[in-house]
Amino acid sequence: MIRPIRYWNGVPVPFLTAWSGEDPPPQALVVRHGRQVSGLGFRDEDPAVDRQLNVLWMRMPAVPGVGESRWDTVHALRQRQTMTRSRCQVCGGGVLDARADQRLLFLFGASADRHPVGEGERTSSPPLHATCAQLAVQHCPFLRRGWVAALVGYTVDWGVAGTVYAPDTLTPLTGRVDEVRYFSDPVALRWVLATRLIVTLHEIDPVTEPTSPPATSPEPPSPASPASIRSAPSGSPSGSTAGTFPGGGGPAGTRRSDGGVLELAHHLTEFNPATRLHVSAACALHRYRAWQLGC
Repeated sequence: MIRPIRYWNGVPVPFLTAWSGEDPPPQALVVRHGRQVSGLGFRDEDPAVDRQLNVLWMRMPAVPGVGESRWDTVHALRQRQTMTRSRCQVCGGGVLDARADQRLLFLFGASADRHPVGEGERTSSPPLHATCAQLAVQHCPFLRRGWVAALVGYTVDWGVAGTVYAPDTLTPLTGRVDEVRYFSDPVALRWVLATRLIVTLHEIDPVTEPTSPPATSPEPPSPASPASIRSAPSGSPSGSTAGTFPGGGGPAGTRRSDGGVLELAHHLTEFNPATRLHVSAACALHRYRAWQLGC
């Protein structure tokens, strides 16, 4: 089900994007000693809240819409929710009921060689609705430079992205966001403060070959969008470099007409095998916009 999307300065703000009212507080990290091993923890830790998937997660307030949108920051809790609960990274609504076959749609910025999404490829970018994918392509400068999409049968938890801390000093080991894989690196898992869940994609069905916009359409430079991240990127512990539509549609960016997303709508036409009907994502986009305006 598609949910209403928040706007800031005339630009749609993805469900994943953090707001200034959600800036992470200082993390009260301590060494927690178990029966046989030690690991990272919070001084006032609540395991039911602070630990998920057997990993310690960064603390961030959850007050979307408060303050200004942090275009370069992904909210750690909402990223994990969209991954584990199959929710749309743009609107936050469930995506499993979007298609009769319950396959998940993933959208990415095209890589330099513009290869399609591959079997087993890992990503920290959650799925999204076809309609929301069009909105992303329309407003995100990174995606307007080129995108690839695929329908996915299922995902498998691969690991997490976060900051790994030194056990003796509780300082970051590398100064960047690291990828830590489940089972293969149990020591690092005990000392990581996670910010994003990483999954691998399976039963891949490419929706389209990698595409790029006309060369006559200049695009302003911008950080990566949520749909541009194929694997967890390096960046700040709060998960910067992902989760936004910066520069698109607002005063500081450029806006394309609806015709600019019709190519994506053509490729994302959904097929319902139960009714043998094609549901046009382009028509769904116009209906959704009318619903948002109360028409």
